[in-house]
Amino acid sequence: MTEAQKQRKLKKIEGLKKDLRYEKQRFGAYDDGYGRRYAIMELYLELKDHKKTNRYLSWFNKNFPDDITYLRFQLGIASTKFELKKYKEAKMHLVKVVSLNTYVLDLMLERPVESIEKYEWSQTENLKWAREEWRGLMDLVSPAFKIWLEDFTKEAEFISYLNTYIAIQISLKGKKVGEARSHLLEKSRECLRTWEALYL
Repeated sequence: MTEAQKQRKLKKIEGLKKDLRYEKQRFGAYDDGYGRRYAIMELYLELKDHKKTNRYLSWFNKNFPDDITYLRFQLGIASTKFELKKYKEAKMHLVKVVSLNTYVLDLMLERPVESIEKYEWSQTENLKWAREEWRGLMDLVSPAFKIWLEDFTKEAEFISYLNTYIAIQISLKGKKVGEARSHLLEKSRECLRTWEALYL
């Protein structure tokens, strides 16, 4: 990236931030129906300025604490935290990546992957989507991150929780609305909460 390209991106970030500040001043809160908060994150990730990205994430989490974001966003957080040597935080956000698609990390690590007959809330959770998107996600991570990710996904705790989560999702497949389905959904959420809590 040339210096001129970098400056254009920084200028765009400032413009987006200005729009968000105006929205807050005018309405007393952020609505951001245009997704400016996500566009800012994407630009920071393109710049690969990990410290500035991390500062932005602090602001984002303060102002949008319940925003579940999306897989690329979460992977970008994981990569940023890794580059800043915040490894536990990176692991927590990789759990969030897994919750959004169980296939994508294996594809990024160039492992053989087969579709699993399990409950998937949206098409972004399936293998077809992961196969179409994983190469575009590689621009978020460094070679060092990929080596570290390989080791992390081989840890006993990672494998155990992943298998438990997938087993629950398999049990959910085809379940009709009712007590049994609600119980499994809660088990799924609890599995993810407990898994993430390992890295707090």
